[in-house]
Amino acid sequence: GMGGGMGGGMGGGMGGPPVGSQGVRYDCPRDKVGLVIGKGGETIRRLQADTGAHIHVDRDTSQVMLRGTNEAIDQARAALDNLVYSGPGGGGPG
Repeated sequence: GMGGGMGGGMGGGMGGPPVGSQGVRYDCPRDKVGLVIGKGGETIRRLQADTGAHIHVDRDTSQVMLRGTNEAIDQARAALDNLVYSGPGGGGPG
């Protein structure tokens, strides 16, 4: 059917990933990992809330993993591209 994709993102996230979900590696430039995480993790939390994907960053390898539905992963990838490749000085606060 035509259900909206954005319903109820904020539930308990303690079970395993939803059935049919998968992990996808996102190649993030090493020097941008801090940018993705944000101050105290606020950027990555906002990305997860916005896209519905679960985003995990391994600080040691600077590898970023995206988990969720294909749709969520697509959105997360687009959001990350936006963040990582938008270049310096993009956007003000907020």
